[in-house]
Amino acid sequence: MNNLLSLGDKQTQEHTSYLDYIINLQIIPQSSSLLGQSEVTFHHYTGKEVQFKLLKSLQIITIKSEDLDYTIDESDPDYNTIKFNKKAQSQNSEPIIYFSYAGKVMNLPKETNLNQKHSNSLGIISPKNDEGVYLPAGSFYPSIENSLNIFDVTIESPKDYIMITSGNVTKISFINNDKDSTSYKQIEYKTKFPDDELTIVGGKYVEYVKQKNDVTFALYTYDSTKYADTYLNAVLEYYNIYTNLFGDYPFNRFSIVDNFFATGFGMPAYTLLSGKLLAMPWVTLSPGSLAHEFVHNWWGNSVYVDYNGGNWCEALTTFSANYYYNVATNKLNDALDWRKKALMSIDALAPSKNYPVIDFKYQENMDDAVIGYQKGAFIFYEIMKLIGKDAFFTALKDFAQKYCGKRAYWKDIINEFIEFAPKDFTEKYNLENIVHPYLYSKDDESIKLKEVKNNNNDLEITIEKSQDYTTSLPIKFIGDNQSKIEYFIVSG
Repeated sequence: MNNLLSLGDKQTQEHTSYLDYIINLQIIPQSSSLLGQSEVTFHHYTGKEVQFKLLKSLQIITIKSEDLDYTIDESDPDYNTIKFNKKAQSQNSEPIIYFSYAGKVMNLPKETNLNQKHSNSLGIISPKNDEGVYLPAGSFYPSIENSLNIFDVTIESPKDYIMITSGNVTKISFINNDKDSTSYKQIEYKTKFPDDELTIVGGKYVEYVKQKNDVTFALYTYDSTKYADTYLNAVLEYYNIYTNLFGDYPFNRFSIVDNFFATGFGMPAYTLLSGKLLAMPWVTLSPGSLAHEFVHNWWGNSVYVDYNGGNWCEALTTFSANYYYNVATNKLNDALDWRKKALMSIDALAPSKNYPVIDFKYQENMDDAVIGYQKGAFIFYEIMKLIGKDAFFTALKDFAQKYCGKRAYWKDIINEFIEFAPKDFTEKYNLENIVHPYLYSKDDESIKLKEVKNNNNDLEITIEKSQDYTTSLPIKFIGDNQSKIEYFIVSG
């Protein structure tokens, strides 16, 4: 049998190179354009070919490097691919590339439908007052895949714009242009630890702020809102709950940012939510919406995922926010209701749409969400039942600290649970083998009660299982005056 260790041996190899980016950006909303300069420094460069992508609408003005030659591949309809190879005479393991570029960025968001809730854009700088800026990787700097990078970004924009990206704000300044009597704002961000990619958002926002423990919590909306305290107080509650469960919050701020098209994105230190969604706090503050994006600050936005190795972070985030938030706030009926509805969604999944959790990379439609989010969340639910809450969350705290700024895989997180599981469990059971069918099989287990015998108050319970899975089975014993639930590990 293929096991997690053999898989992990291939997938947990750390990338030996990483990049330092210094990006200077001028955003000009009136013309939907930008001017950009990027200085990229490699560390421990291996000498292999590297490829950067940059939107085709951005004209490349200069590319310079003393150690690397380059060619530009124009075959992609949206991006230029800039390929670099080491010059024959170069022995430098820390080569530097200088880019400058300029152009218009105006890609309208994609349409949504019943099976695709979120829209997206290759990048847009809208001149409209009720719209703004959305610049993902490759639309304002030359981006590279499968690299963790340190970013130092300076953004210049009109003074009435607020620009937001990942990292800590290190400087804010204002510039007056005497020629045309205009004023500009410069804001500098620097990432605290390596990040896989950067997105910039911005607009003419109204700002609301609260502080706790040197962390700034902010809400940015295009119009004033009566729900500011509602949202900021909710985020303060999430902060209290999840720092208790996962350890220190990885950033010094968290921002809720209004977006002008349909998104529910979680980026490091902020979330980008549709304005229509923000107008409905009874929806946004239900478990699994804003809480889900906040929890991503640990899972996915500080401990990173290599999607080719399986996406564990959506499963863990769904378990933590959509389900366990109800447990943490003592809403046990709601927790049970989430499990029931999730199981109904899993059961309703068409066979042609089903696939193993390990093959889930990201959500393209609702069927993917059922597998990667809901079915994946049940893997963590089963592990918690098997090893107990204390060991489960102790392992997650260690995992968050150990892998902050790094990529992690299913093997890594399973090994954390093995390390902190009680000895009386690990002496009897192999958690790695238990998890294997939950990850690699697309078949779901069903359990049926077949027979119950009472022999002088000794109960003999016979069950029927559809798959050879190991699970912790809850059984509720009901007496005249009290009842209790006990868990029994069932295998085979």
